Amino acid sequence: MFARQDVTAIIVGFGLVIAVVVFFTIKSASKNPEEIAAPVALDEEDSMNLPSVSPKEIIQGSVFSKQEPIFDLRTDVEYQAAHIIGAISLPADTVTDATEITEKSIVIVPSADSVSAKKAVDILAKKGVSMRQIEGGMRGWEAAGGRVVVFGNPSSPIDRSKVHFVSLESFKSIVEDTKILHMILDIRSKKEFDRAHVPGAYNIPFSELEKRRAEIPPATNIALYGDNDIESFQASVRLFDMGMFAVKTLDVNFTAWEERKWPVEKKE
Repeated sequence: MFARQDVTAIIVGFGLVIAVVVFFTIKSASKNPEEIAAPVALDEEDSMNLPSVSPKEIIQGSVFSKQEPIFDLRTDVEYQAAHIIGAISLPADTVTDATEITEKSIVIVPSADSVSAKKAVDILAKKGVSMRQIEGGMRGWEAAGGRVVVFGNPSSPIDRSKVHFVSLESFKSIVEDTKILHMILDIRSKKEFDRAHVPGAYNIPFSELEKRRAEIPPATNIALYGDNDIESFQASVRLFDMGMFAVKTLDVNFTAWEERKWPVEKKE
C-alpha cells in the first residue's frame, strides 16, 4: 500500500501534467490560423510574382515545343556551377533598358537576389516579354530529376569519373580505325581549326558546345581534342552531362599531333 505522502505526490504530479497539457492546448488554439497553416516556401529564389511552370513540363518537352527559351537570372558563378541544359545566362543585375531579347515568351530561372530579379523582370516586361518562372528554381529542378550541366572541376572525383582520357598513340588509332567509326570533334576556335586539324575532324568551339549540341548525332562515338587538357576535360564533362557518354578525350593538345608530323587538313 502507498503511504499517504506517496499518494499526495502522485496526485500533485498528475495535476501538473494536466495543467501543462491544458496550457499548451490553449496557447495553440489562440494562434492565428494563418500562422498554423503557413505554407513552406518551395525555394528561397521563388519570390517573384510571375506565373510558374513545373520542371516536369520542361523535362517532358512541352516548354521547348512552344519555343520558350530558358534564361537563367542567377549569378554567373551559380550558372557555371550548374545550370539547365541549353539555358542562357542572364544575371539579373546585368539587365538594363539596353538589354536585347528578341524572344517574346521566355522561361526564367529565378535569382536569390530578389531585388535585382524584380528589377530585371520589370525591365523585360516593359519590353513586352512574357515570362514564366520555373517552380522551385534550381532546387525544384534538381529535386524533380532535371539534368544539369556543370563547369567541370578537375579536382572533383565525380567530374573525373565522367572523362575517359586516351594517349596520343591511342587517339591516332581511333582516328584511323575504319571498323569502329568516331566523330572526331575539334573544340578549338574556328581560326585554329582552319589553320590545321586532324583529318576528318568536325569543329564545334568549346564556347559553342552546348548551343550546338544538336549537331552531334545521338549515341555517337566521339574522339575529342582541343588546345589544352583542361579545356578538353571540361568539354568532356559537358558532353557527359548532356547525355553523350561514349567520348574518348586526347590527354594532350593538338600541338603534340603536329609535332609528330602526322597528317593534318587545312581549310583553303
